[in-house]
Amino acid sequence: MNAGEFVLVHGWGASRASWDALAPHLAGEGTVHMPDLPGHGQRRNIDLPASEVAWARDLAEQVRGGTWLGWSLGGQLALRVAIDHPGEIQRLVLIGAGATFVTRPGWPGGVEPRLLEAFREKVASSSEAAVQEFNAWQVAGARRARSTLAWLQQQTIQHPASRDGLLAGLQLLKDMDLRDQLPGLDIPVLVLVGSEDRVVSPGSTRQTAALLPNAHFEEIPGAGHAALYSHPQEICAAIEQFVQQEQAA
Repeated sequence: MNAGEFVLVHGWGASRASWDALAPHLAGEGTVHMPDLPGHGQRRNIDLPASEVAWARDLAEQVRGGTWLGWSLGGQLALRVAIDHPGEIQRLVLIGAGATFVTRPGWPGGVEPRLLEAFREKVASSSEAAVQEFNAWQVAGARRARSTLAWLQQQTIQHPASRDGLLAGLQLLKDMDLRDQLPGLDIPVLVLVGSEDRVVSPGSTRQTAALLPNAHFEEIPGAGHAALYSHPQEICAAIEQFVQQEQAA
């Protein structure tokens, strides 16, 4: 596999350090870029973009790369980049990410909006406690849960997001709905999800893959939402096969 350049986009409440377990597996195949989202990691104090389009533009202006990996919110934003900036992304890998995060008509597998609103109130009250609660949610029911949770807690304490960044990210998760645009996105997309993911369900990711004209769906057995840490070798094996098949086509 020689994918040239990789762009790895982390999820809500996380940072570029989320990719520390997976990035070394990709480094021998090309240059790896790991940007921090606005309000997160090393960019926690910057002015926040005003819309999902602006968040996507911020990413597109920061980095260039043919193969993008997006985890959770980062996957939704990578889809937005691919929609708004044709030619920027040659191929895309989604990890625990879907066309929309919340439950909508015809989309039963999302998170109930009332639950997301209740969580938003927790973030506004105590962002650190809310992130720790979210970390526990990410590993619920998954294999290697204890070690994965310890890693998540360490990363979010060492690289905290700002409260404003967290709230803005939750607003994106509430508002973003890319279902109508995905049928026109004709790039190869690998849709990965942990079989035990309770944040972004396998059902919603399978629906996302069905909307894309050139997508392959794959479940990672035993993995939860934080599969990029708990199952990096399985993810990289799936990516390698995906890239090789796409390059041979």
